[in-house]
Amino acid sequence: MIPSRDRRAFDEFVAASADRLVRTAYLLCGDRGHAEDLVQAVLLCTARRWRTARSQPEAYARRVVVNLAKDRWRDLKTPSRFDGKLFGVSSPSLDEDQMVTFLHTGAS
Repeated sequence: MIPSRDRRAFDEFVAASADRLVRTAYLLCGDRGHAEDLVQAVLLCTARRWRTARSQPEAYARRVVVNLAKDRWRDLKTPSRFDGKLFGVSSPSLDEDQMVTFLHTGAS
């Protein structure tokens, strides 16, 4: 997957970014376990595309988090408007506007 010369950079990226990615995933799905599973899939996708992702790996991974979460929402046929509940679990106390602001500013 990752050439041996790039493994250290990938490992450093994971060590520095994994917690932030889990927090982002949690904001999108509202479940810690699912967020951790989502980030595992994201890290695998990022590793597979490391040549493309290595210039801005956290931005790349964050985009994959959002895309996979959106896929999950579609699969579960959630309402099109954020209603405070995702996957049957109450989400953190952010309203839709706060969530959009958080994701657009890249806050962690």
